[in-house]
Amino acid sequence: MKDKLAPGTFELAKKFRRETCRHETLITAQECLRRRVGKKNKHKLWVATQDAELRDEFRQIPGVPLIYFYNNVLTLEDPSKASVDKSKRVRSI
Repeated sequence: MKDKLAPGTFELAKKFRRETCRHETLITAQECLRRRVGKKNKHKLWVATQDAELRDEFRQIPGVPLIYFYNNVLTLEDPSKASVDKSKRVRSI
């Protein structure tokens, strides 16, 4: 697989922390992501998913960057309303 990636991609990807599942019973990928992010995303995780409903859920949690493919282009969404609102509250303090 390494030889099919753009030059430097594999080395760059190795620098990012990867999360592993810690649940004991089988759950869906969506539920696993929900549990990892939680209600406040305290670990500052980025979420990459094609699931539009799941992205809608994560937009309600401030500080959850969302990534997905759109027309074969990797897309990073603009900050959600929840993120912008929290940013405004923090700056006004």
